[in-house]
Amino acid sequence: MQTYHEVQDIANSHVCREHPGATLVVVWDTDHYRLACGEAHWADKLQRIMLPSELYRQGGPQDPNIENTLRRRDQMTTPNEQVPTKQAPERVKEAAETALQRKEEKAKEEKPSPLTLEGWYLRLRQFYPTAVVGTRPLTYDERSPAMLPADIHAWVAEVFAHPTSPIIARGHGYAWEQDEEEGALPEGPLKRVWQRAEERAEISAISRLVPLGLAPPGKE
Repeated sequence: MQTYHEVQDIANSHVCREHPGATLVVVWDTDHYRLACGEAHWADKLQRIMLPSELYRQGGPQDPNIENTLRRRDQMTTPNEQVPTKQAPERVKEAAETALQRKEEKAKEEKPSPLTLEGWYLRLRQFYPTAVVGTRPLTYDERSPAMLPADIHAWVAEVFAHPTSPIIARGHGYAWEQDEEEGALPEGPLKRVWQRAEERAEISAISRLVPLGLAPPGKE
């Protein structure tokens, strides 16, 4: 069972998919904590809040804050190193796509190494530019039939071609305290247990929809 602090962490980093402008609050529901939406209903469908920089690296919609950040970075470089502001976003995106393509080509020749969550999102938007991914922890009623131990964090992720479309892919992710984060860099911050479960659910859903062997439209 998730503690109050764990559920509060989830509330701080997510919004209700149905009412993104409402506040999420932690409520005690009989025998476990649960998220409620400010619109007076249980928030069982969540949307993870992403920083503008994270969205940009994943090929998501451009945010004005990103352009301002890039402009400030350009001003800090020497004249010979400067890049026109309008070209900077495109060059960063092209570099990310090229790196992803090379990694996919290498995976065909060698033992495939898993893409990062960022790489999977970038790949998803090569096929579905307006796609969104909703996530949520499994509900109390969903955990019981699966007989999941109390220390297992279980999440489900659902992919939509656009915010109002039906679900086109679904995946699950699991994590526990003793479970080590795969691919974590020694100097990088380790994710909380529930964050690892959520990330694995996102990767599971996206990889089912756009597996590495599938070529993006126009690149067959």
